[in-house]
Amino acid sequence: RANSKLGLFYLFLPKTYFFKIRAWTNKKLEGNGERPITEHKFNAYLGLELAMSIIGFNRLKQYWSQKMFLGHSDFQSVMGRDQFLKIRTHLSLVAPDSVSVYNKSKDPLWHSRDLLNEFSQNCSNVAVPVSTAALDEASMPTKARTCAKSYNAAKPAKYAIRFYAVVANSGPYIFSLQD
Repeated sequence: RANSKLGLFYLFLPKTYFFKIRAWTNKKLEGNGERPITEHKFNAYLGLELAMSIIGFNRLKQYWSQKMFLGHSDFQSVMGRDQFLKIRTHLSLVAPDSVSVYNKSKDPLWHSRDLLNEFSQNCSNVAVPVSTAALDEASMPTKARTCAKSYNAAKPAKYAIRFYAVVANSGPYIFSLQD
């Protein structure tokens, strides 16, 4: 409640984790001679990433387009496309040089492993199953180039990263998540 709209973010990923991500991203930005981003700008970036899952254009540039039936004024007023792309290009979900080449070759989700573990841990801290639970497959659609992606013609999301979640049968809540 004290964090207003950001309170939902901090429920599953603590504020300290967002500070770490911003620090790692700023390190990459500064390494390329770019200025670091502020906490406010980083939160705006995260909000735009979430909004993209709701407003589904096929190409990134369409969110900032001036053409008829394309673009979205909220995206244009929150942040310029070049700034958004700069943050997205330099976004780092792991500490720079913290993952060995060997681990990168063995784990297709090495770049987001810390995020997945942090999210899973916080789900289990917040959620306490009070009824029957079941193991369910959860497919996250993706267009990413990753070997974690699988193809299944029978699924609505043909290309997706598949997760397995322990969920309650009495409501849509995740108690644990595994890749």
